[in-house]
Amino acid sequence: MLAPQELKQKLITRVDRLPEEDLREVIDFAGYLLARRVARPAPESGAALDLKLDPILEIVGSADVEPFAQQVDDLLYGESR
Repeated sequence: MLAPQELKQKLITRVDRLPEEDLREVIDFAGYLLARRVARPAPESGAALDLKLDPILEIVGSADVEPFAQQVDDLLYGESR
């Protein structure tokens, strides 16, 4: 298992080799990870999910139903082969 500083250095090494368009994706993904961590309580906090506080929870998973999920994938990633 790598130490945090080794992980950061490994990430920097890989990021240095990416083209600009991929760097934008890495930045977006890092932002997503940070927002996700802030938006949800840590599992050890014992906080329960509350639909009144977060109404988006009512629709979570609705895109997983076929054929909708396949249509979303086709729109995002191109027609399935």
